[in-house]
Amino acid sequence: MKKSVKKTYKFASLKTSERMREGQKEIDREREREREREREAKTMISCKTRFVENTEYRHSLDSLI
Repeated sequence: MKKSVKKTYKFASLKTSERMREGQKEIDREREREREREREAKTMISCKTRFVENTEYRHSLDSLI
């Protein structure tokens, strides 16, 4: 009888640790998604900034002509 109790406990602890690993994987995935969103936002901001700077530069060149 002790053997079956031990096996059940071991099985339960494996399931718990497996659930914990899955939970950690989900947290890691969410963090990676958030990092990706931040990278995309930074890229968009820098592209917009460059576009505005280039446009202003072109306008300043046009005013010189």
